[in-house]
Amino acid sequence: MKHPISLFLLTLACAAMIIGCSKSKDDPKESDGNTENQETQSPAIPEGALNGVFSVGEGKKVVFSKGNLQYNAVLGEHVRADGTKAPGMWQLAEEQWECLKEDNAKASDSYDGWIDLFCFGADGWKGGVKEYQPYSKNDQLNNFILGNDVKAGLTGEYAYADWGMYNAISNAGNKPGLWRTLTSAEWIYLFTERPNARELFSKACVNGINGYILLPDDWIPISGLEVKVSPSTYAINSFTANEWNIMQTFGAVFLPAAGYRNGTLMAYDNQAGLYWSSTADDYTYIYAIVFSEFHLFEQGGSHRSFAISVRLVHDIE
Repeated sequence: MKHPISLFLLTLACAAMIIGCSKSKDDPKESDGNTENQETQSPAIPEGALNGVFSVGEGKKVVFSKGNLQYNAVLGEHVRADGTKAPGMWQLAEEQWECLKEDNAKASDSYDGWIDLFCFGADGWKGGVKEYQPYSKNDQLNNFILGNDVKAGLTGEYAYADWGMYNAISNAGNKPGLWRTLTSAEWIYLFTERPNARELFSKACVNGINGYILLPDDWIPISGLEVKVSPSTYAINSFTANEWNIMQTFGAVFLPAAGYRNGTLMAYDNQAGLYWSSTADDYTYIYAIVFSEFHLFEQGGSHRSFAISVRLVHDIE
């Protein structure tokens, strides 16, 4: 593990106070409206996908889901990959900047509301981790190990422990198996190894929410909505909701800094973002994308028992 989350959180706790976004969502930026860059096209993408194409390995390309994954334990029912149906409903956030914040602390089998932070492998599949329910608030590491194998990830015989592989997502094709979680190697390739990689991501503030922007492989800057690379604060790249809607039309992805949940304790909302990979490191850690205003760890890690964000992708040919 290169960057354990304990080191990250210590650094974050000792850092200066996060600088808030300087732009209100009701204070649009001047723009000449020039969006002449051609809209990214990709073949046969499912409902719920953004249209930007991203390389995540040699010859491997994906499209991202339109928002972070959400779950409601009470509303409706959903189909699963093993042919069974289960209470509750999965969906994608309607907006990329959407985070459910303190609602996650209410997670339970009777909470009639949405949550969007999940412990490792907690997707409802009984064949994976012991604490398999999406609303699990257990904080014991050993309850989130797949088949007693600390190196087992969300692939192969444990692929059903991947949220997108096992569950139908109501506004994203509504069939199991359409979506998956990126591996650690794929996250690293996306951030560091694809052509022009370092020019295709940046910290930003979208509609008042801090996070990271990812730009598709063939991104062409939009006049008046340029993304500054390596800014010192989230607020330097600040976009209103209307401005972001233009950018996402051309395939831009936003990962909001949704923080994490440990048991019932919420931390670092709108300060830090943690996103699962499907790759396990050791007994304690699963590889994850971890970022704050001050750091980005492409191969960071989260405790298995922490509930963090899930952003799914769909493979394209």
